[in-house]
Amino acid sequence: MKKILLVRPFDDSLKLVDFFRDRGFKDVIYPIFLFYYQEFLLINFEYDCVIVTSANAVNHYFVQNVSKNARIYVVGGASAEKLRDFGYENLIIAKNNAKSLKKIILERQKIGKIVYFCSNIIAFDFAKSLRFYGYEVKKINNYLIEPVKKLSKNIVKQIIAGDINLVAIYSKNTADILFNLLKKDNLLEYFNSIKLLCVSVKVANHCRFLGFENVEYDASLLMKL
Repeated sequence: MKKILLVRPFDDSLKLVDFFRDRGFKDVIYPIFLFYYQEFLLINFEYDCVIVTSANAVNHYFVQNVSKNARIYVVGGASAEKLRDFGYENLIIAKNNAKSLKKIILERQKIGKIVYFCSNIIAFDFAKSLRFYGYEVKKINNYLIEPVKKLSKNIVKQIIAGDINLVAIYSKNTADILFNLLKKDNLLEYFNSIKLLCVSVKVANHCRFLGFENVEYDASLLMKL
């Protein structure tokens, strides 16, 4: 049976297990980065709307500070589902990516104050992009991403032995972290035979830019975001 390496944090990877088992893969879960939540307070800042680009930004600190009546612009079905679980209903959803959400904001949201929740590592910066159009954007890093320092000996052994056939890549940041870890252990050459399965054409193109050649994308992965 072919093996797929799932590199997202453990709880997120568990959500992908059935998806890939149904496709005949045995899963190997090894997170290459971890999440840490940060406490924050929204004090004396009135806002017109909120931006959420990841379900990981929706936590108890978020719920304590963001009104249930807030207008929330969100990327992805998983993020929207988590917001609804916490009682948020005024959602405007972009199903594809951050840039498609930016287009929706420019079309629907008048110039004003926005709170943007994100991690310390982002591929697209809404704060920088929307300020150009006159919006006042308060960026809050309410969760932090910390890449692991090094791949475990067991994972290195499986890569060298050819036991890993596929790696799921959900973002440019994930691709960057994986690339740097592989480079540290001189493992990049083994990825001529190990395929990267990417969530979008843009992520796949970024993987190719990094030097990975065995790359494909599967749009159905978006359903798991």
